[in-house]
Amino acid sequence: MLGWLEDALKVNVLAPALKGRANDELCEFIADTLGLSRRFVALALGDKSRQKLLQIEGLSLDEVRLRLLKSVTP
Repeated sequence: MLGWLEDALKVNVLAPALKGRANDELCEFIADTLGLSRRFVALALGDKSRQKLLQIEGLSLDEVRLRLLKSVTP
C-alpha cells in the first residue's frame, strides 16, 4: 500500500493487468488489510481502469476508513 491521495487510497500491486489478475490481487489485499474474507470485497467499477471502486460488505464506511487509516499509519 502506498498511501492516501486525497480521498483515494493508492495501492500498488505486482500482478499483471491481464485477465483480471491485478484486480483480484487488489481485492485480496484489501480484504486481508480489513480483516475480511475475500468474498466480502468485490470490484464495483473500473475493471480496466487505474481507478477502481470496490464494494465492501460486512463493515460500515467509517469502519473501512478507520481500518485502512490504521494500516497506513506507522
